[in-house]
Amino acid sequence: MTKLNYKDISIRIEEQLEKLFEELRSGISAREDSRAFGAMIEKRITENWKDVCKKLKYKPIDIPGRRTISDFACEIKGTLWGLT
Repeated sequence: MTKLNYKDISIRIEEQLEKLFEELRSGISAREDSRAFGAMIEKRITENWKDVCKKLKYKPIDIPGRRTISDFACEIKGTLWGLT
């Protein structure tokens, strides 16, 4: 099994997720309700997760439900990678 560079993987995923929100940065109110803001972030990532994984050549794992340890997951070189 190939050794994974977790820092590199994290940076690559972070860069792709940042791209999802670039156009929203200037439009976010300082008084935005935190729950609504968090829900908007989760929805945006959920809608684009498969595309993010495809760009990075990772295999997306379907989101199993609310009571899981990670919000998003993918498989990288045979290793399960979860994000919360």
